[in-house]
Amino acid sequence: MLPTFALLAACGASEPREAIDVFFLGNSYTEAYALPGMVAALSEGLDGPVIRAEAHVHGGFSLRDHLEDGHLPDVLHATVAGEPLELVVLQEQSTLGVKMGPDGTIGDPVRFHDAVRELVPLIRERGAEPVLYATWAKQAFPKQTPALTEAFRTVGEETKARVSPVGRAWAEVGVSHPEIGLYAKDGSHPSPAGAYLSACVLYATLTGRSPVGASRSLSAQHPVRGRVSVSVTAAEAAVLQEVAARVAL
Repeated sequence: MLPTFALLAACGASEPREAIDVFFLGNSYTEAYALPGMVAALSEGLDGPVIRAEAHVHGGFSLRDHLEDGHLPDVLHATVAGEPLELVVLQEQSTLGVKMGPDGTIGDPVRFHDAVRELVPLIRERGAEPVLYATWAKQAFPKQTPALTEAFRTVGEETKARVSPVGRAWAEVGVSHPEIGLYAKDGSHPSPAGAYLSACVLYATLTGRSPVGASRSLSAQHPVRGRVSVSVTAAEAAVLQEVAARVAL
């Protein structure tokens, strides 16, 4: 279990900028490379609003696990930099909360959908809006992508929750630019390039603005590992930013 942690972006500009206060709820896909902090860092180098982010993660947890663990009342009453939450990003376990079958089959989305149906009103009762962080297929099972995409799309439409199509962006880059390795060695978690792409898509979803022009190097404070960084080449950054903008906006 990882503790709740803060990943705050300092503006650094002479003029105050609009800030969006975001809370991330998820597991190691959110924790890897301190993703909320990377989204915040990415926003600092662009002209749009600054994202201020905090997160609560448990390795391997599904949204149902978060609901049953007893910590949500405190989590959803959290603030970011002393301000009430505006957006809450919900990251489901990568195979929809159940163990993946040997042939790459993922879980029935019913359990995931039921958890979202419970979480959305809890979030809205606190004056915030939910955002669904749609993750990617395992490297060995790219054919999972349509089912994962559909699972997020349908519950997003039903609950009127915004969906951040990170998995779709990963799938597109995997086809058009396979030389950009998005996966870590385990074939599941992100590489630095995968974390960068995820941050770009989430930034576009959260702000409604393009990540094109963002810095190609990002860093953030990780609650366990200290300062962590991701960096991609200029050519990779151009590809990843463009795909993120096209898929998310």
